[in-house]
Amino acid sequence: MPLRSARRYLVLKNLHDANTLMAHVLQLYTLDNGEPAANAVLPAPDGGAPVTLTPVPLLNFCQLLLRTVERTAPQSFTQLRSAYQQQLQLNPNFAAVCAALRTTWHG
Repeated sequence: MPLRSARRYLVLKNLHDANTLMAHVLQLYTLDNGEPAANAVLPAPDGGAPVTLTPVPLLNFCQLLLRTVERTAPQSFTQLRSAYQQQLQLNPNFAAVCAALRTTWHG
């Protein structure tokens, strides 16, 4: 669900609201599951929002996707899709979402 919701903002190139949405999703996840361990939060090297690693692969994928889009890094986008290929194949719509995002952000 976070991927589909964030996609709506990302196809409009509205990165700010996509990040806000992800922050709220992570806040809800934390309320349900407790605070993450300190070593589960990866600071962003460029001063952007940190990535909070969770046991939910698609939440991690969404966070990393937002960081990749922020950096406009097509190669990183391809590597990210490859790393999460198994989880993305669970829903055939994810391939279409990723293709639309790649076209929108990386031409």
